[in-house]
Amino acid sequence: RQMLERRGYVAAAPPVDYMGVAVMLGFSGHAHALLDERGFYSLDGTARLFTMPYQGSALDDELEALRESDRETNGELNVRWRRKTMWQLSFRCNREEAEALCQKGSDGGICLRRRLLQKAIDICGEWHDPVGPLLKATDPESVWGTPLVDRTPLPIHRSDPPTNLPAIFIGDAAHSMSPFKGQGCNQSLADGTSLARHLLGRPDGSGRASSLRAALLNFEREMVQRTRGKVRDSREAAAFLHGAEALKAEHHGGVAGAEGGSESLLQQLKDRGVNARMGGKLDAEVASTIHALARKELKITDPPVMKKCKRMEEEGGKCHRSILLELAREGNIAGIRAQTFAHPSRLSSIRDTHGQSCLHLAAYGGHAALCRWLLVEANAKVDVADHAGKTVMHAAAKGGQQEVVEMVCARALATKVDAGDGENGLKELLQIYRKNKLTIAKDI
Repeated sequence: RQMLERRGYVAAAPPVDYMGVAVMLGFSGHAHALLDERGFYSLDGTARLFTMPYQGSALDDELEALRESDRETNGELNVRWRRKTMWQLSFRCNREEAEALCQKGSDGGICLRRRLLQKAIDICGEWHDPVGPLLKATDPESVWGTPLVDRTPLPIHRSDPPTNLPAIFIGDAAHSMSPFKGQGCNQSLADGTSLARHLLGRPDGSGRASSLRAALLNFEREMVQRTRGKVRDSREAAAFLHGAEALKAEHHGGVAGAEGGSESLLQQLKDRGVNARMGGKLDAEVASTIHALARKELKITDPPVMKKCKRMEEEGGKCHRSILLELAREGNIAGIRAQTFAHPSRLSSIRDTHGQSCLHLAAYGGHAALCRWLLVEANAKVDVADHAGKTVMHAAAKGGQQEVVEMVCARALATKVDAGDGENGLKELLQIYRKNKLTIAKDI
């Protein structure tokens, strides 16, 4: 952009502004309950740490353990954590400190990455578990950091539009913003589709613009109008999340059973001592608190009322159940996800007239992508039996799709499903898996 500005091809843009915050990120292989296919964020009024799953899943770990196993007897898999978690640490500091911290030397950046990782450990290495071990298990080669900057949006109507070159800037080059509203990438993607509409014709579809230049200028005005509020909100979020105000309970969301429930829930969690230090027990304690609060605030204690609520739920879910089962038979993962977004709690209990679950149907049909989603995202069980006593393991064996066989087999062994005398289908499934594995090896 600077080169085009110097040559006079495009008008000069407002300069970038340092936001008073530096950010760094890295990738860690540390195993912990709070990192098990989930993430968290913690802050102290000056710094904020955010984590999210980056690579792999529990099912992938189980599959790798199964593939590495060459034993011929049934037993437990030696499942190792192979996943990666991305962490992002942002913290307040002045511009000179941020630039010095992120300055690359003549060593190609090796010392820079180690310096950044040590800075992260110095800032929050003593926070709650698993923050310290997470950072210490980070490969320094994966660490990256930069001062955060944004750019004041262009005016919607400019008096100095470009004249020498039909060029336009989109994305960060036009409206750089902080990541704390999650809008940088979203707005860049929106820029692409909007620009295409302006180049192909007017946004309302009524016809083409009078010229390429007019199309570009019309697009720029629309883009600036759409993004200027996002830039402002992202700038405010950067200041808020790294200040003392962010520590107040009323700024953090929650779920409860009545209006104003967020504050009640947070207070109940605080009173019970429920926080991130609980590690693997955190989910159960939060769920227990939510349920207790919902019972108290909604006052659902009268048996006739509870019975009526249950009947309404069953009647309302009848049509929805048949839709989900049909989508499972088709292997329609997009449809399943769309339907369960509104009714997530019903998925695990849905059965057809034969007692078969969505995972049964997906396994019978050999729909590998849907089976993976049900196992990973919906935590579907492989040892649930239908009315005839057939489990998902029977269904996978019957379907015969190798990827499905492998996933179900890995999950069954990792969750210590007993092969027994073969009645639950695991023994048959193992035989099919090994036979197919040998066949594939011979073909290779």
